Amino acid sequence: MVSTQYVLLGERHDHPDHHRLQAELVRATTYAGRRPALAFEMLDVTQWSTVAASLKKNPGDAEALAQALDWANSGWPAFSLYAPVFNAGLEAQLPIVAANLPRAQVRELVMKGPEALPTELRTRLQLDAPIPEAEAKAVRAQDAARTIALEERLRPRQGQLMPRRA
Repeated sequence: MVSTQYVLLGERHDHPDHHRLQAELVRATTYAGRRPALAFEMLDVTQWSTVAASLKKNPGDAEALAQALDWANSGWPAFSLYAPVFNAGLEAQLPIVAANLPRAQVRELVMKGPEALPTELRTRLQLDAPIPEAEAKAVRAQDAARTIALEERLRPRQGQLMPRRA
């Protein structure tokens, strides 16, 4: 992991152990001499000035950052779950980056696809380029596996009644 350019860490949002492990990976990465930026999907780009102002006023204070962002009303799980990752980054003085788009823009992307983005941005992100077949096949396989898993979870257990459809 030390020699890679990007590392994407995922988690189940409400699982404290996932966040704890992410924090440990951040610390291990900085201990190994890397200085990554920490990009959070929970922060959208319109919040960048709030993040910057909070960190300037209260450097290293994750709780102050959560207050400035009004995390409690953000729709994300409790900040206490994410605090270990923020603290690991702030202790190492790593940049905190907003990695998501505003919700309205995300909704538009879901509805319209890449066409919702300006042409210049689609071109820069190479979203108009065809996806290599091997990558498309892997995505289709992952989608199929998720569908099967979801169907298994939703299938009624013996003795349970199916809900009525409206």
